Amino acid sequence: MSAEKVLYGPIEPGTPSRGERAAGSRVSLVGVFGAAALFTAAVVLAMVLNNMSQQMARDHEEIMILKTRAEKDRLETMAMMERITVLESLIRGVEHFPPSHAEEFDTGSVHEHLEAEDLGDVLTADTEDVPSDKDTPRDLKKRSRRSASNLAELLTRISNLRGALESPDSDAPEAQDTPVQKREFGHPTGGAVYIRWGRKGCPSTATRLYSGIAGGTHFAQAGGGTNYLCLPKNPQWGSYLDGHQLSSAYIYGAEYELSHDVPFGSKSLHNQNVPCAVCHNLHHNNQLMIPARKTCPAGWFPEYDGYLMASYRDHAGAKEFVCMDKKPEAETGGHLNQDGALFYPVEAVCGSLPCPNYVQGRELTCVVCSQ
Repeated sequence: MSAEKVLYGPIEPGTPSRGERAAGSRVSLVGVFGAAALFTAAVVLAMVLNNMSQQMARDHEEIMILKTRAEKDRLETMAMMERITVLESLIRGVEHFPPSHAEEFDTGSVHEHLEAEDLGDVLTADTEDVPSDKDTPRDLKKRSRRSASNLAELLTRISNLRGALESPDSDAPEAQDTPVQKREFGHPTGGAVYIRWGRKGCPSTATRLYSGIAGGTHFAQAGGGTNYLCLPKNPQWGSYLDGHQLSSAYIYGAEYELSHDVPFGSKSLHNQNVPCAVCHNLHHNNQLMIPARKTCPAGWFPEYDGYLMASYRDHAGAKEFVCMDKKPEAETGGHLNQDGALFYPVEAVCGSLPCPNYVQGRELTCVVCSQ
C-alpha cells in the first residue's frame, strides 16, 4: 500500500489556486493599460480636433480678407473703367472737329483724368502744339496734323489700358510697341451697334443711325426669313421689276399682339405697327441681349431693358426672340389690323426649364448691354 501525499492545511472548496490568482492579476493590469491607452487616444484626438478647428478659423479669416481685397480691387477697376470712358469721350469729341479747329482742344481736361506719367510723352507733345500769333496757315496745318497723330496715339494707349483692366491675367502689350492706327477726322471707328425694338429713338448713350419700321415674314407663311428686320423709312431701289413674282420672298410690316395689360401696362398698342431704331454706341465695342434679366453683368452697361417678344407658338412663320423696349411706342398711322409679322410676349414653361427659379406662365424680361 503506497503512501499518499497529505496536503498542508485544510482544503476549502472554491479557493483559487496560485496560478489562477496570477492570471487574474494579469487581466487587471491589461484592463488598466487599455483604459490608459483609450484615455491617451481621446486626449490626442481632442488636441488634433482643436488644432484643426483653430486652423479652419484662421483659413476662414484669410478667405474673408481676400474677398474684401478682391471686392476693393473690383470697385477700383470699375472706377478706372469709368474714368477711361470719360477720357475717351473727351478725345473722340476732338476727333470730330475739322482740322482747322483741332488745335482748340483743351488738353487740360485730359490731364484731370489721367496722370501725365501714365501717358508719357504724348501729353507732353500736346503742349508743344499750342498755336501762337506768329503761326502761318501752313504752321497751323502742321500743328493740326501733329495733334491728330497725338490724339490717335493717346487713344491707342487708353485702349491698351482698358484691355489690361478687362483682362488682368493676360500680358497687355506695351504702349510703345503698339503701332499707332491712323484716324481721319470725322470718321470714328469701332463701337457697338444694336436695334432698339419698339422705339423711334436711341438712348442718350448712343447715336441713332436711322429710325425705321419693324418687319418680317408673314406669320402664316412657312418660308421666307426667320428674323425681324428694322426697315428704313426711305428705301433706296436698285434694279427692280414691279409686281409680285412667283420666285420671290415677301416681307411685311410688324404689329404688336397684346391680349392683356401685361407686360406693358396697357393693351392699347394691340395691332399697332412697331417702330425701331438702329443705334451706335461709339464708346463700347460689344453688345449683348440677355433674356430673363433687367440688369447687366459687372463691367457691362445697360442700353435699354424691356420684355422678350417673338412670334406666336403655333404660327408657321417662326421668328427670333428680340428685346422689346419696356416703354414701347407705336408707328404713326399704323393702327389698322393688317397683320404681317407679329410680336407676342414670351412666357416661361416649366419642365426642361427649371422652376424655380423660373415661374410657369410668367412673362420674361430682357436687357441689352454693351461693353
